[in-house]
Amino acid sequence: MSTRIISGKEAAQLLTMQDCIDAMKKILVSLSYGKAEMLQRNSLQQENGNSFALMPGCDHEAGYCGVKAIVFPGPGIKTSQGIIPLFDAKTGALTAIVDANHITDIRTGATSAAATDMLARKDAHILAVLGAGRIGRAHLAAIPLVRDITEIRVWDQFPEAAKAAAEQYSKEGLTVKVCETAQECAEGADIICTTSSSRTPFLNGDWVKAGAHVNMVGMGKEIEDNLLLKGHIYPDVVSAVLRDSANEKELIASGKLDPATFGAEIGKIINGEAEGRQSDDEITLFETVGLSVEDLAAAALIAEKAEKLGVGVLVEF
Repeated sequence: MSTRIISGKEAAQLLTMQDCIDAMKKILVSLSYGKAEMLQRNSLQQENGNSFALMPGCDHEAGYCGVKAIVFPGPGIKTSQGIIPLFDAKTGALTAIVDANHITDIRTGATSAAATDMLARKDAHILAVLGAGRIGRAHLAAIPLVRDITEIRVWDQFPEAAKAAAEQYSKEGLTVKVCETAQECAEGADIICTTSSSRTPFLNGDWVKAGAHVNMVGMGKEIEDNLLLKGHIYPDVVSAVLRDSANEKELIASGKLDPATFGAEIGKIINGEAEGRQSDDEITLFETVGLSVEDLAAAALIAEKAEKLGVGVLVEF
């Protein structure tokens, strides 16, 4: 049995944002209904601040399993590094090894876009992205695919990063306003994405208007408590949020926030079983910590395209 090895450059060419949004919707539904499952990530901390993590999962319906093996960067390290080996769930054959770096960026933006499509008001048109790194830039690309965005703002604690992001997307035909403060970026926005993984909260609920939608991305603590109590939280997966999200942990531990008040998992909203937004004035908060099955679904999509197009290197083990 041959194994197809797909490089980062090849993965970036094969995985489009729109295709990934569709794939994320499908896998989130499968996860909420037990057709896909995963184990929580396990991490080993390194002396230099890096974190080596394993994120296993299986899509029973599609017939594959695998793991995202990744090193999350510590201080002074700019990017994560990882691979995703995919196995045939029936035979155990190693069918593909896919570079994980591009997948991490695209599937994160695509997952937020899938949730935004379910939770944001239909007339939402002002997008604010707080954090201009790779994940933030993926959101700049993803959200306009699900809403008619007419104004885009970006802020980062490092102004040069925000300027670079604006310049990148101006070349792709988008006008992006660079904001000097998080408040300037967030106030009046219809859709807000926090993507910096900061451990210090910077998004205040007083800045978020009625009816806004907020994508809270990653395991950082970017959200002030007043916003978490003001809005209505919709998780990707409840168990993953309760374990890995720093945003809610202290409030839950203090008894100020009850997980029983969370809205439905996004997969059940996508499938039509549960309702999302309850009113035009509701502030919807999508909490996502990153799920292994999302990575695997994106990798499987890349591997399928690669096989059809003859992309990658075939090796025998």
